[in-house]
Amino acid sequence: MLIVTMPLHLKSSTVIRLILCFLFLNGMCDGSLMTTLAVYIAEAKGMGFRGVSVFYTSFGISSVVTSLLTTSSFGNISLSSRAYLGTLFLAVGYPIIRYIDASEYLLIPGVICGAGMSLYVSALISCLNDLSTDKTRRTVFSQRNLYVNAGQCFGSLLVGILIYFYGHLVAGYFLAYKMACMIFFGVICWLLFNRSAVQLPAGRLHIQTDLDDKKSNLPMIFFALAFNFLATMLVVGQIDTVLTLIATQLMHIDVAKVSVIIVANTLTVVFLQSYLSKVTRHIDEGRILTLSTMLWLLSYLWCLLGVILFSGQPTLILIVFSVINGAGQCLFSSAYYPYISRASSPSDFKRFSSGSSAAFNCGKALGLSYSGFALETGDVHFVWLYLSLSCLAMLVFSTGIQMHILKASRTIKRSNLPA
Repeated sequence: MLIVTMPLHLKSSTVIRLILCFLFLNGMCDGSLMTTLAVYIAEAKGMGFRGVSVFYTSFGISSVVTSLLTTSSFGNISLSSRAYLGTLFLAVGYPIIRYIDASEYLLIPGVICGAGMSLYVSALISCLNDLSTDKTRRTVFSQRNLYVNAGQCFGSLLVGILIYFYGHLVAGYFLAYKMACMIFFGVICWLLFNRSAVQLPAGRLHIQTDLDDKKSNLPMIFFALAFNFLATMLVVGQIDTVLTLIATQLMHIDVAKVSVIIVANTLTVVFLQSYLSKVTRHIDEGRILTLSTMLWLLSYLWCLLGVILFSGQPTLILIVFSVINGAGQCLFSSAYYPYISRASSPSDFKRFSSGSSAAFNCGKALGLSYSGFALETGDVHFVWLYLSLSCLAMLVFSTGIQMHILKASRTIKRSNLPA
């Protein structure tokens, strides 16, 4: 049985620190592109809404298809192949946008970036999972969320300042910056996958054997993927697309103030991620996921109560919403992948992390459609009631499945006891 060490005496903790540094720098780029890319395509490149639609639609479809393919046994390629291919596709795909002048050709970078994002996320999650231990895994994934959100928050503020002075053309420079970030990640992967092998200490042989023989718990995997889909559709998809429409069209908030609401959400994650992770470290991951749903439900109920009692303070209502909702995101991000790791065998983890990417992208794509008819009513009270009831149904689902899994595990333990 083998365990690996790195040349130049690099330890797993060193590689984790390198990855976290990359996540912050890449988060700066992603935060900037989230803010400017659609406007850059529509206005600076002169392709309008059609160009934006072509890029993001092809990106989403390609990402989902790639995720589903790599989840299957047919497309279950190695971790190193996912890392290198994902890095290459993203490093090439984003800069291509600068040189395209016809909207229909945005299909090309959209497909390349979508496939790259699916492979890259799967590789990143699997790398962090392999580098961490059972005791440190939740801390590592909490730090991942912290560094990503800190980078996105800083990137959004940075690009806002640059746009003020230089206009929307600055997005083109962040497309090139994306390539540099991917090269950085590629170097980290090279360090990670080019390690020399040594003998595993004899006292740990049986532990490694137990890990290799571990079977995936399919009910837990089903719950995790379904939960990810619902959480993305009912929470992440709403914040990314629906919240802006509710704020500007139904609550009559100025567009400039919407960025304050988004920053409140990211800053909540930045300041609370580590603290909440420590406070809840002794609680089972499944219960943490259910607790995150309770916080999301509370955030929607707050908005419903707010528009009834404090209708004259719409910005304050949504800032408080962002804080409560962000706390739920902190819990979710710290527990979700450790839950997947606990439920799956080591060989299956990267497949199910790809399945998580597919669930995320499907949920995000359906976020706006799910609330479309509620938005069409133009009744802000109905919209928040609708989302509250939807999140309540998700809480019931989560609680019921977790009770079933707990009951099944107790039955298995009793059956394994000696007569």
